[in-house]
Amino acid sequence: MSDEKDLDSYLNVGCPLVLHPEPFEASAPRYSTCVRGWNKSSYLLIDRPRINNRFAAIRENQPCVVRFLYNGRACAFDTMILDWDTRQYHSYCRISWPTKFQTVSFRKFERVRAQIPCSFEHGGEKHEGVIEDISIGGCRIRTSCQVENNSTIEVDLSLPDGCVLEQIRAEVKNVRSADSEFLLGCQFEGDQPEVESDIAFYVTTVLERGEVRTTERQRVLIIDDNRTVAMVLRSLFEQKGIEVLPALATLDGLSRLRLSSPDAILISQRMTDLPGIDSARLIRATRGLENLPLFLYGGDIPPDEIKKAGVTLYFAQRIPAIQIAKRVLAELEKLAKQPPPATQSTF
Repeated sequence: MSDEKDLDSYLNVGCPLVLHPEPFEASAPRYSTCVRGWNKSSYLLIDRPRINNRFAAIRENQPCVVRFLYNGRACAFDTMILDWDTRQYHSYCRISWPTKFQTVSFRKFERVRAQIPCSFEHGGEKHEGVIEDISIGGCRIRTSCQVENNSTIEVDLSLPDGCVLEQIRAEVKNVRSADSEFLLGCQFEGDQPEVESDIAFYVTTVLERGEVRTTERQRVLIIDDNRTVAMVLRSLFEQKGIEVLPALATLDGLSRLRLSSPDAILISQRMTDLPGIDSARLIRATRGLENLPLFLYGGDIPPDEIKKAGVTLYFAQRIPAIQIAKRVLAELEKLAKQPPPATQSTF
């Protein structure tokens, strides 16, 4: 992501924008509008945002974030509502000219792996699913609902960065069976600038941080505040070509879980901020993470507690790190041998 100063070179009259008032509120609405003109270094003139043919509620000096796309770049800047006119038709709104704005380059079909709970409407009914990868052009949904090719669905989801997207129009282009469920390769319909902008920012910023991989290299997340044990485990996994994400605090580890989409997670029972088994229960209660291989080690936990928490394998305190790594690697090897979902572009 880079900071730019010459905003006018990215603008054109009629350019679709997404206006996000109250940017610090994740659930705040986003409004689609467009550029009508500007006075450089002073203000931009945009269509006054509407909801269902009624003007959206805005106020003077209200902070906002504006996002738009320009020639393969997602652009965004902070601004403020200055004023607006009250005409019923062709009503405009003035927003302040930003001192700088940010841009991120993207490729339309750049995909990132994910585990994002979603719902979609098909045949007049709501169905649940999990988005396993996403791009600005579409997504792949795992669901128990069988959907026919060329069907049109509307998807609701909340991106891991807090952005809520509702009623995304998509066409199912490819359907595959997978472990008694179905993988839907979906292509987002055009003329949804707010969808393109929000997903473009999510995908590109995540890729720049290196949080989500697009390669097939396996990855494990290790949550352990004992640096010595964590380093030993990390070394053992990396020697076998496994990518490791370390987290020294439970909250850090859980926050990276959605973004990094690991193939497995290892948690120390002896975490000082939260016992590992409590984290395991939380993960298993989270939609989309019910089947994630979850390994717990350390401490002395009764077998019935382990079973209730949904732990894949538990290693008691006396088990050395090298034995833990060997067993986890064996489980990952089994996982790698399972038939993979479609790897060709389905959208």
